[in-house]
Amino acid sequence: MRYQPPFNSSNADAPYVNGNPVAGIQGSIPPAAAIEHPQRELVAIIEAVGKAPSDENVRQVLNALRSNRIWNPLVETGATVNELLLTLPALDNVADLSLLHFTVPTGNTAAVTLTVNGVTKPIMTPAQEPLPAGVLIGGSVAMVAQVESAWVLLAPLAGSGSSEVVASGLAPLVFITPGMYDIVAPPIDTWTQRIVTGGGGGGAGSASNYGGGCGGAGGTSISFGSLTPNARYAALVGAPGAGGTIGNIAGQPGGMSSAFGMSATGGEGGGNDGVNGYGGQGGVGTGGQLNLRGGAGGNGMNYPSMFGTMGGASYWGGGTRAGTSTPAEWPTAAWGSGGGAHYKTAGPGAAGQVGAIIVYFLR
Repeated sequence: MRYQPPFNSSNADAPYVNGNPVAGIQGSIPPAAAIEHPQRELVAIIEAVGKAPSDENVRQVLNALRSNRIWNPLVETGATVNELLLTLPALDNVADLSLLHFTVPTGNTAAVTLTVNGVTKPIMTPAQEPLPAGVLIGGSVAMVAQVESAWVLLAPLAGSGSSEVVASGLAPLVFITPGMYDIVAPPIDTWTQRIVTGGGGGGAGSASNYGGGCGGAGGTSISFGSLTPNARYAALVGAPGAGGTIGNIAGQPGGMSSAFGMSATGGEGGGNDGVNGYGGQGGVGTGGQLNLRGGAGGNGMNYPSMFGTMGGASYWGGGTRAGTSTPAEWPTAAWGSGGGAHYKTAGPGAAGQVGAIIVYFLR
């Protein structure tokens, strides 16, 4: 909307003045657009949050701006698991650093794209990497920021898919089941150590003459600090990456974990290109006072030199070894570590290990 100057002025930026017949000053004549356009702008704000303009309520614009629902779009019918399609009513474009929050329809199984008003961009992690599988949880609320050619996931916020956990006393909090959590701090001042680890990548499967690569470990971010009494903190524990199936199928990446302003991406799945099995790279921690990369998974070799190695080691310990039996017979490994691959015979790879969020109360 542009400025509408008085009708009886040739200056495009002329101010409005009151008439004064005694002083010989002619009052400004307002053009129709000066009255109509501001009303339409205000009505558009009210309707953008799903409300009907009313003659009785003169605070509708204020309520609309405070509601933040202008940035709460609709998920269009027809959107797929990893291709989200959103509409922001009556919005021509979205400026860089704009924040957008939306309800996730279902969990992602791979990298995700977000189409807003017909413009498609990938959703990236804070480390500017493609979103790993298992980061978006169905029913939760995600918040992203537009940064040039991508949307950056800032936080998977606590929503209907989250579980509330209230800290009791100073006992450590341990979260090792994938999903969303709403952590409520104790009612007293506390000093804590917070550790966030992403999920481990799965090991690759193999055909009869090929050895698969093992999965990488999730990254880890560590910080020390106080928690505000009774404050709520959203947390996400990354899922383990699935192992590859029979037939030189790569393992899946582990899911990202996040909490307390930190995030840790999951490890890559181990690969198998039918010649050599390459180990998955480790995930990366960001946002902490100490940020660690997870260990890479070991490579596999093809026939006749087939051998298996180990899944990548996480902050918490080593990964699953490679094997020739079924993954169910392989030993459990440390949180966030990579899964072992299959070698020598046809078989599936092992899944990585679940991510972790641990809170120690030091005082």
